[in-house]
Amino acid sequence: DDDPVKGDPKAPVTIIEFSDYECPFCKRFNSSVLGKINEEYISTGKVKYIFRDYPLPFHKKAVAVAVAANCGGEQGKYWEFHDFLFESKENLDMPNIMAYAEELGLDKNKFEACENDKSKESEISEDMEAGRKYGVRGTPSFFIGKTEDGKEFTGTFVRGAQPYSVFKEHIDEQLKEVN
Repeated sequence: DDDPVKGDPKAPVTIIEFSDYECPFCKRFNSSVLGKINEEYISTGKVKYIFRDYPLPFHKKAVAVAVAANCGGEQGKYWEFHDFLFESKENLDMPNIMAYAEELGLDKNKFEACENDKSKESEISEDMEAGRKYGVRGTPSFFIGKTEDGKEFTGTFVRGAQPYSVFKEHIDEQLKEVN
């Protein structure tokens, strides 16, 4: 669907992350591991990274924050919003989110209209349903693999905020199979 993608859409390996902006383990992954993956694999065209929302029910702001990220994306600022939300985990209230939207130069009226559009929550629900279907039970959860025939995804499931070395091992294993 319209999930945000970072990297070359034709990269041979894909990482799909199911994540929650209020999750401390997701924050740890994004602050300590994603940058290294980006530097070695995403920016070099070897990996494309897809982010899917999986707000946990006990995180009270998680759905609203995921909606905000998607609304930032509608104005071309998804990844800036993504990074801001993980960096600002303690201040995920709407006044701070609106202030950041303005700081990014987003159209305030469009952003507010998007925030009130219930279809964004439907998109998030679809991500969650897909995650449950594939066995996601917590965040962060990752699928690292490739699309065999344009449809069938094969790869490895990684649960939790694992160290970079775990991701490197799985990515390199997938890259060997395509070379």
